[in-house]
Amino acid sequence: MCEPFWGTGVLTLALSKQVTGPIFAAERNPHLRNWWQWLFTAPDYLIRAIETLREKYRGAGSDRDVFNALRDGYNSDKHDTITAAARLWVLIFASTNNLARFNQQGSYNQTWGKGRTVPDPRTVITPETLDAVARVGHYVRLCCDYRAALDDFLDYLDDGGTGVCYLDPPYILEAGMYDANQWGANDVDQLMGYIERLEERGAWWLYTDYLRKGGREHPYSLALQRFRAVPIGSTRDARPNGAATDKQEMLMVGSGAWETAHARAWVQATLEVDG
Repeated sequence: MCEPFWGTGVLTLALSKQVTGPIFAAERNPHLRNWWQWLFTAPDYLIRAIETLREKYRGAGSDRDVFNALRDGYNSDKHDTITAAARLWVLIFASTNNLARFNQQGSYNQTWGKGRTVPDPRTVITPETLDAVARVGHYVRLCCDYRAALDDFLDYLDDGGTGVCYLDPPYILEAGMYDANQWGANDVDQLMGYIERLEERGAWWLYTDYLRKGGREHPYSLALQRFRAVPIGSTRDARPNGAATDKQEMLMVGSGAWETAHARAWVQATLEVDG
């Protein structure tokens, strides 16, 4: 597997029973990378740490001062500890729309999620999830640069390896949601170059993005038309009470991932997981 925009590692975990070799992964956000490193190495300790902090900040959904103490505590602590990983999990669930946001200084600055309830972590990080994490944990090579993960995967293919690459980057038509230095036109240019290299090798690759948003089009929308495009089909945005959206979200499928029934099964699984 190759997931160079790891995030929640959703596809790798969903297909963990089929993964039998190295997993080339990258996560640019050091806060999230720390979370995964602890989940891979000490899941039981991490869950217990989450339970402790969830109880300590139980009032975060009704008392803004409690939320501020939770957020300030995270920002004043070291971000490479198991406590930081646990606090981040609680903080995200206590924040607006359950989203994480960091400023240019690296501090968490998402706002108070009034009325939010932080769930019991064992209802979210289920035994099934932990089994999947255990299956893939010793295969994952988690780095900080998506290009390094893709370069290593391409080398692996050149050495005779096989696998699937799932590309789920920040969507360029929503680049304003990200720090301008985190994802922009140059990154998209480089990513398209990697897609061409994957295509040349006949690799199974899948790529999600908005091809259109309102009156704007993806800068490579014409070039991508030569690949199979499968609508993901969401008609509402991600907020709990989200409004209808004018975004055309697509799963682009490389030629090599549409040639066999086995490969098409991976595509269907991706749609089910991403959808």
